[in-house]
Amino acid sequence: MVLKVSHISPLPFEPGQESMLMSAFRNGKQGAFKTVYEIFFRSQCFFANNLIHDKEQVEDIVSESFVKLWDRRGEFIALENVKAFLFTVTKNACLNHLKHINRRNSSQRELRYLYAENFYDMELQIIHADLLVLVYYEIEKLPPLAKKILKLTFNEGLTIEEIAKKLNMPMQNVRNNKSRAIELLKLKLGKKSVLPIIVFLLQQLYTH
Repeated sequence: MVLKVSHISPLPFEPGQESMLMSAFRNGKQGAFKTVYEIFFRSQCFFANNLIHDKEQVEDIVSESFVKLWDRRGEFIALENVKAFLFTVTKNACLNHLKHINRRNSSQRELRYLYAENFYDMELQIIHADLLVLVYYEIEKLPPLAKKILKLTFNEGLTIEEIAKKLNMPMQNVRNNKSRAIELLKLKLGKKSVLPIIVFLLQQLYTH
């Protein structure tokens, strides 16, 4: 069964930006790899975690996906190709992980059912993960303090209290800046007609 990668959220680059990035990526520039990594890493983790529910294993699987991507960097013309490759490699690694942990306790019939069930779940998770690419792209365009607070929230999972200590700021200032940042994010994403789904995903991220 072929996994179809959703095109619900086109990658939001200005004309020429993507081709320059991909040229640098194919030529092995570390800065280009870092940009690609930052675009896709969190969405890949979200995707994988919703399939296998094992955060430690998720980081290993996604990191290995990026190693494979870098090894084959010369093959990629556009970010859509990168996205499709990452979803496919991560999906296969997740299914292999499920196969490994279920092999001893499941019959072949049960395993086939598990894979079919996870395939249809994957379609939904890909849409969610794809939309997260937009979220992180828009976070990068926020004012510096707003961007820093949201990154500490989403990327590192820090609480308001922990962010306040890290930035040496009063908790209320962090809370206010965080609220303003999320409102700015909603405003930007609202123009893309995906706001209701994005709000749901942001709520999901807060709970992880």
